[in-house]
Amino acid sequence: MRTTKRVLEVLQLFTMDTPEWSIDAAAQKLALSQSTAYVYFRDLVEAALLVKSRTGFYSIGPAVIVYDRLTRRLTPSSIMRSR
Repeated sequence: MRTTKRVLEVLQLFTMDTPEWSIDAAAQKLALSQSTAYVYFRDLVEAALLVKSRTGFYSIGPAVIVYDRLTRRLTPSSIMRSR
């Protein structure tokens, strides 16, 4: 499976029911090696898509808010007007 798809699967783990994940639990859930999961989490933290929420756990980061605002600002009607 492509790396980008696997990284997106990591992000999709975070839901209202499970807003925090440890690297160990994510690796187990997605059948990843610990080292691969660590790399994915590290890269997502660097991109501000994840943040450490408490010792050993991560949650969705502030970059998601930026993308949410952009999505809300650029509704389909405003995109069509700009063409």
